[in-house]
Amino acid sequence: MSARHDYLFERIVEAAKPALAVVIIYAIAFYMGWEKPYWATVSAFSVNLLSRGMTLYRGFIRVMGTILGGTSGLVLIALFPQERWAYQIAAMIPLFLFAYGCTGKNEYLYCVAGITFCVVMGVTWQIPNWESGESHQIVMLRITQTWMGSLIMVLITVFIWPKTSIREFEDLARQIWTNHHGLFGAVRRGMSGEDVTEEAKRMRLKDVDLQEHIHFILHIAENDSFEMLETGHDWHEFLHGSAAQVEGLESLRENLSDLRGLDLSRFLPNLDALCSELDQRYEQTGRMLVGKPPTVMPQHVDLQVDEAEVNELPAFQQAALSSIKRRLEELEAGSRALFDCVARIRMFEESHAEHDAHAGHEAHAAPGAWLAIDIERVWFALGILASVWIGFLCWLFVYDVPIGSIFWAMCGVLAFVITYRGEMRATTLLWSWGIGTTAAFICNVFVFQHLDGYREFAILIFTVCFLLGYIFYPLAHPGARMFTVISFTIIVQADQHQHYSLKIELTYVLWIWLTLSIPMIGKAIFTHWRPEKMFLRLFDRFFRQAHLLISAHGPEGPRKQGNLARWKMAFYQNDLADLPRKCALYASAYDSFKLIPGSKTIDYKTLGTTPEQVQELLTSLFMLAYRVKDLVAARALLRMDVVEDQLMEEKQEWLQHIEEWFRRRATDPAKAMEPVADLPAWLNRLEPRIEEAFARVDKRAFSAQDSENFYRLLNSYRGLSEAVVNHARVAEGFDWPRWREMRF
Repeated sequence: MSARHDYLFERIVEAAKPALAVVIIYAIAFYMGWEKPYWATVSAFSVNLLSRGMTLYRGFIRVMGTILGGTSGLVLIALFPQERWAYQIAAMIPLFLFAYGCTGKNEYLYCVAGITFCVVMGVTWQIPNWESGESHQIVMLRITQTWMGSLIMVLITVFIWPKTSIREFEDLARQIWTNHHGLFGAVRRGMSGEDVTEEAKRMRLKDVDLQEHIHFILHIAENDSFEMLETGHDWHEFLHGSAAQVEGLESLRENLSDLRGLDLSRFLPNLDALCSELDQRYEQTGRMLVGKPPTVMPQHVDLQVDEAEVNELPAFQQAALSSIKRRLEELEAGSRALFDCVARIRMFEESHAEHDAHAGHEAHAAPGAWLAIDIERVWFALGILASVWIGFLCWLFVYDVPIGSIFWAMCGVLAFVITYRGEMRATTLLWSWGIGTTAAFICNVFVFQHLDGYREFAILIFTVCFLLGYIFYPLAHPGARMFTVISFTIIVQADQHQHYSLKIELTYVLWIWLTLSIPMIGKAIFTHWRPEKMFLRLFDRFFRQAHLLISAHGPEGPRKQGNLARWKMAFYQNDLADLPRKCALYASAYDSFKLIPGSKTIDYKTLGTTPEQVQELLTSLFMLAYRVKDLVAARALLRMDVVEDQLMEEKQEWLQHIEEWFRRRATDPAKAMEPVADLPAWLNRLEPRIEEAFARVDKRAFSAQDSENFYRLLNSYRGLSEAVVNHARVAEGFDWPRWREMRF
């Protein structure tokens, strides 16, 4: 019963907040004599989030985006006075940059900047003689309305119905650590010879989901509380460190396969002591995460090696043991650092140094990351530009457009909004806009002329906005709820001198609907509304890029490349890691691990597959991306040519199989197993050949580091081979011709 009451209260509150904000905004706008107060209502709805801190942060970003877009528009007017066509063409440059940015990092800032820039463009064409002073006044009015709408929603969220995300973040942090502790336990059992591959795979996948979500929640929590903001650096350090621990555990588990059947304690005498210490650290760190002080402090364990026993091993297994020892030492140092990090957060020890609250939050960018131009984002940006030009040409050549140049500005505004909320289905966008339009039409034609004074108007506006929010919460997409009320406030056109003309209202509604259809057409020109088509487009691109990265090296070493090929390498290496995540977004859209209503989802039933199959396919794709990245990094290490030259034939055979597989996988996934069917047999033949190669070479010709580098390179070959075979096995369960056929 309590849960039901909480749900009902939350539903009422989330419907009442924007409704109350609209009433206050209209009161201020009418008192100040402002035109088009719906800009302030749009701002209020856009920053309305469940968390008070995130609402405050979103309001700040909206104001900054408005200033950025408005200033850019005014600067462009100053650069091209009295040159309208030059201005229009030059405006495409900042518009493209804003459009490209609205689908990447800080996307909301660029989305608002692009929306404001479109409004300035439309207003500029409307002003006679391009009077810069009047343009400046309109931009200032838009900025004022934006911060006023944002401020009202922030005040309502902070002082009337406050809510924070701190508890949700800490729950996720504990889930992540519990999952990591379980993964360590699985790897520890793997040291004893137990096969824990499937168990580790499940935990690794769960960690990917949790890590993807927790960084966003931490960002919200930092804005909810000054205490969280002060410890934000340590929390980010904890998240990055724990992610590194998972990667280390996964690499350790894979290396154990080379020493399967051997008792590791023979070669590492105090291995059990180290594992017990690590297990204890996991437990004590978990205690601190729930707010309890640690009962045992960590003790450093120096991993020992029995050199006499190690020297009796074959050279290949010596290299494997050296790699395992290094991984264990990294886990020991990393777990101790994480223990200290959580102790600082919970104030169970004094902090050793002062940290900037925002320093080091982001992971270091990979080399050449600035070259990673996202092709999909370019297409989305071109779709926005196409929408602006289609709307502009319609306004230019169609006589007496009711809303003037704001018509094509609204085309750009809606194009930015549609691109920003790209996970929404087109039908969801249409019905949400239609319901708000219908409600506004009824009020304008049948109700408003019977109202007497602002009090009755305020009651009506509050009632309609509240009902629209209450009915669709949480049954509809969050964007759909927002668009329903936004379309209502735009179509209502409430001002101090309200007019009630059926003809004018019908004409206005029809043109507003045309402004909605144009961005949808512009987006469809460069992208596809069907998520399975976008899924396949990204899927194919993944294998094309992976093929280029792998084929950049031949058996003898790097192949000759020009400047363009090197640029492609840098671009593809950064883009490849992000493609599986993009495919996952088109497969389904989730919020807090629940499917968002009205979001784009693959039509599983028609395509003859299940969400579990697609999830397994995506998991195999994530592993392929990780393996390709690992291979590229291993190839950059110092080469052990004296041994590799002995394996030239095997390397040539492997490279031919892998290159052929990636090339064919991008064009004919139905035959995914054919080129790699004999890879497992190749792997079984490889180890004896390596032993023979080591036996023919003088050990004094290479160092222990050379041996370990060679082992890492060889392990990357094997890891990629296993990932390829696993993906091919999963892909065989799909009806790919059915996926690729066009459906109308």
